Amino acid sequence: MSEFVFDPVEHKYHVDGVEYPSITTLLKPLAGYDNIPEFVLQRAGAFGTAVHKAVELWLCGGDKPEMTEDVELCFSGFPRFWAEHPEWHDVPRIVEQPMYHPKLKYAGTADLILVDVATIEIKSRLFKKATDPLQLVAQENLSQANNPVTKQLPRYVLELHKNGTHSLINATDKQAWSKFRYLLDHHWHCREYEQNINLWRNQK
Repeated sequence: MSEFVFDPVEHKYHVDGVEYPSITTLLKPLAGYDNIPEFVLQRAGAFGTAVHKAVELWLCGGDKPEMTEDVELCFSGFPRFWAEHPEWHDVPRIVEQPMYHPKLKYAGTADLILVDVATIEIKSRLFKKATDPLQLVAQENLSQANNPVTKQLPRYVLELHKNGTHSLINATDKQAWSKFRYLLDHHWHCREYEQNINLWRNQK
């Protein structure tokens, strides 16, 4: 049995001491954040994390954390969305569970997988066609690698808007998996290249 360690502070995943790339890291070349100031990205990241944590605790039956007014308003769209889908309430679900793929060697944390029903990524921003379908299909394949009964599912992005409204976007894309595999294969080829160069450089 491999030792799988997730560091929630650094958001890094290790399997038997080897760092596996996260889905988010693999998608960075497509994210388009190069020209956005770091403080803006950090502020948006903190806001999104707070909304996700509120959703996670709500789904798991825990108490809501203390939230700022803007976070609470954004989060409020989720209970409204959930109330619209009573057919999902009793479906087994996977919520914010870190996972890794033992064969393809990547890792990630799915927001919400309704077992044999749907994979849902929760966003406090608008849907991004360049990255979100790839993120979802990568999460689905992680789930399949760890839960063999899970079949291919519809994939959605749930937009939670800052005014308390929400939108459910169909993010199923037939080309998403091949694009994600291209990014993943490139990552490991680059890492192998760097390791070989260092090895050759340090030969005595």
